[in-house]
Amino acid sequence: MGRDAWEVLRIEAGVPRFGPDMDEDTLALEVAPESAISFTKGCYVGQEVVARGTYVGQMRRKLLGLRIDGDLPPTHGDPVSAGGREVGTVTSAAWSPTLRSGIALALLRLDAVSDGNALFVDRAGWALRAKLSPLPFVAASA
Repeated sequence: MGRDAWEVLRIEAGVPRFGPDMDEDTLALEVAPESAISFTKGCYVGQEVVARGTYVGQMRRKLLGLRIDGDLPPTHGDPVSAGGREVGTVTSAAWSPTLRSGIALALLRLDAVSDGNALFVDRAGWALRAKLSPLPFVAASA
């Protein structure tokens, strides 16, 4: 299996990758599914930040799934807008042969997006209509 096929499977599974989806300034709570973070295990690097973000503060942005209308998938760095305002950025994207549509992982501001919002991805001047999609896009099979 080639690298491109693995990348499609990774995005379909909603698994973030260091580099395109997160960097040293990204908090684990912003990109990881809750099942990937322990709230009971003691003494690990970043535990205080996770606890503070969970019990005291609130995450302002989150890695969410987008399902793209049309045949043109977005690319890394494409801006996402809602109501004419930029609300985030595409971090990873691919054409999903399983879903027969473009899919994307995007780091989005939580205060600006909801299930009912019309979202658009600016792909080199093309406004691609998108809607929030739960992660993973495709459930794992045994």
